[in-house]
Amino acid sequence: MSAKREVSFEGKIDLDRAADYLEEIADSLKAGKLVVESGREVLVLQPSEVVKLEVEAESKKDEEELKIELKWSRLMVAEGEPALRISSVEPASAALENPSADEDEEEAEEEHPEEPE
Repeated sequence: MSAKREVSFEGKIDLDRAADYLEEIADSLKAGKLVVESGREVLVLQPSEVVKLEVEAESKKDEEELKIELKWSRLMVAEGEPALRISSVEPASAALENPSADEDEEEAEEEHPEEPE
């Protein structure tokens, strides 16, 4: 049995650079080969035709988080079309569930009004 090999990275980067990494990941997955390098560490992954996808999105008062995890094995079988949609367009129902940033600012001003000069 082979020893576990891992390449990891964690850091604060510009949003555009993060999007570039995600595009590279998508292109590499479509090409069937994903090479991950960090410093002197290199790991070559060869995804199977079927992958397990986990997406978790979370919003707190001052922080938002998106986690994306892909796993695969040579024996994995597809389960059908997932009930997942990812885009930059909010459905009309989301406006009712997620108050806008303007509403958050208004609430903050009500809690802490500015002092007169």
